[in-house]
Order: sequence, then C-alpha cells, then structure tokens
Amino acid sequence: MLFSALLIVIFHLWIPVSIPQSQAYEFEAFLKRICYIGVDIFFFLSAYSYASKERKFKDFILNRFKKIYIPFVVFSVVMLIYSSWDISRFLLTVSGVNLFIRGGGSFLWFIPAIMIVYLILPLYDRLYRKNSILAPVIAFIVYFAVAATVTNLTNYTSIFIMLNRFPIIIIGHLLAKKKVFENLSDKKTLALGLLFFIAGFAILYLTRNTFYSFIREFYYVVSIPLSMGCMMLISLVKPNRFIDSLGELTLEMYGLQMIFGGKIATAMFRLISIKLLSNIATIVIVIALSFIVHILFNKVGEIKWQKA
Repeated sequence: MLFSALLIVIFHLWIPVSIPQSQAYEFEAFLKRICYIGVDIFFFLSAYSYASKERKFKDFILNRFKKIYIPFVVFSVVMLIYSSWDISRFLLTVSGVNLFIRGGGSFLWFIPAIMIVYLILPLYDRLYRKNSILAPVIAFIVYFAVAATVTNLTNYTSIFIMLNRFPIIIIGHLLAKKKVFENLSDKKTLALGLLFFIAGFAILYLTRNTFYSFIREFYYVVSIPLSMGCMMLISLVKPNRFIDSLGELTLEMYGLQMIFGGKIATAMFRLISIKLLSNIATIVIVIALSFIVHILFNKVGEIKWQKA
C-alpha cells in the first residue's frame, strides 16, 4: 500500500531533475508517467484482499463506507471551501457522477471507482464460487466486449480510467482464490518478480508511443506485467511496524496530495531550489500531513461510532 501511494504522489508531484530536452529528461518523464501503476496495484490489492477472506456483504460495505467514502466526502468539503467549488460540482463529485463525466479529471476519481468495485466484487465472487473456471473467462469476455464497443461506437473516454483496471482486478481475485503467492517460495517470487518487472518495463517502454485504437487507453492493461513484477518484488520486503504504519496512510496521502500537493511542491522548490531535494521534502511533508489527518480521522471515528 505504501509503495502504491508513493508512486501516485510521484506521478502527480515529482518535478523532473534532468536537463530538459535531453535523453535523460525523456527517460525520467517516462518513469514518472508509468507511476500510474500505483493505482493498478491498489486495485489488485483490493481484489486480492477481498477474495482472501470470507466476508458478509453488509459488514464489508459498511466498513468500506466508513473507512473510505466518509473521508472522501470530508476531502470534497475541503475542496468546496478551499477551491471555491460551486455546490453542483460538489454534489456531482461526492455522488460519483463526475467519475463518469470527467474520468481522471474528477476529484479523487479513484474513490468512487473503488467503491463501485467493492459493490461488484461480492457478485463476481458468488459467480466464481459456482464455477471457478467460467467466472474469469466470462468476466474478461464482458470487459473486452464493453471496452471494444464503447471504443468503436462512441467518442466517450472518461470511463476507461476505471474500466481498463478490471483485468487486474479479476487477476487479483483469481490469484487470491488459488493462493498463488502463498505457495511460492521467496526464490520463486524473486525470479518471477524480476521476470515480470523486466518484461513489463520493456513492453511499456517499447510501446510508449503506441496508439491502441481497438480499445482506448489500453496501456493500463499493457502495464499489468510491470504491476505484477513490482508487487512480487515488494512482497519480499519483510514487514515491520514502521512500514505498516505508513501503509495505513494511503488514503490520506492520496487525498492531501490532490488538494495541497501542487502548492507544497511549488513552495518546496522555491525554498530549496534543488529539484531532487525539493521532491524529497514534498514527499516527506505529504506523509507527515497524512499521518496527522489519519490520527484525526481515527479519533473522530472512534468518538462517532462509540456514541452510535
């Protein structure tokens, strides 16, 4: 989760340190651009986590509502005040409608998207239990049919930022059910992780200027091998309290960097003027602020639910 959150922060806030127009600059820009896989990793982990345990639908949705949707509404209220939104934009955002209108341009689009996934996963899980072979096959066929139809018959693009994440969600669910990672030794995980990482990185680099006309924004699907490689390699890092604590800040990091991140990055660069150091300072400040907000959310949540 921490790795995923850091990639998203880098994607949005990293100031290139290389000399403009140089090959190094182009390569750095490519590295920054593919940090969108932080979102793919989060989608994968969400599906994997859900499929790893038996869950009651009502309890699961209520928990996700409290943990994810309520903070999303709080962040939206901050934007309503801080960025002088009109009330219609606020309502379109918190209702999730803006996700379908503006796609990635919608404020914190990922949260309405993941809430939709959480509503769909139990239904898919039920289908998987009935037939574990047909379920993923049907899911992939439906995905490709919908994506290809929308691509060829409309000019609509906003939905693809979510729709093209469905393959990695299906994969995450499948691998959890098959307990693939649990059955791999560290050596096999390392070998497969390196294989996926190198192959995935090469595929994205070689196709970086490719236009996928049959399904729009197909690079989200093409990036699955790199996402898988990164997750497998990161899984080899032994967990500790510090990393686990930072991993709990994912939602806060996502929200705060979208609200204040740009101004923090600009202020740090003006103050420090050394791009690499200002980038590091920006990340540290976002993490520190996220830690504070995380504590506040937990404290308020404890008081609210205890009273209830």
